[in-house]
Amino acid sequence: MFSTNRLVLGAGTLLVLIGGLACQPEERTADSEFFVNIADNPALDTGNTMRQPDGQGYATFGHVVRGMEILEEIQSRPTLTEAGSEVTRGQMLEQPVPILQARVVRD
Repeated sequence: MFSTNRLVLGAGTLLVLIGGLACQPEERTADSEFFVNIADNPALDTGNTMRQPDGQGYATFGHVVRGMEILEEIQSRPTLTEAGSEVTRGQMLEQPVPILQARVVRD
């Protein structure tokens, strides 16, 4: 679940969404959901104990190469204030935005 590869979780990185470590195992979502860092997020890096007492970082599996401005516009849309878990409350969009296409770009 967590990254130990020392990748920095900066703007544009794609991360596995765990659904909150406080969730019961059947409520965790690391098999189907992800999020994109809109800004640098050092609190989620390996070795940072501010958010993760054990110092384990979140698993990153990709990076946005084009379209960051679209993600920033999506992030500015209205959110639901009561929906979600303790960790995600206030982060769910009122109107979901479907991803119509994503591609793997090779180096």
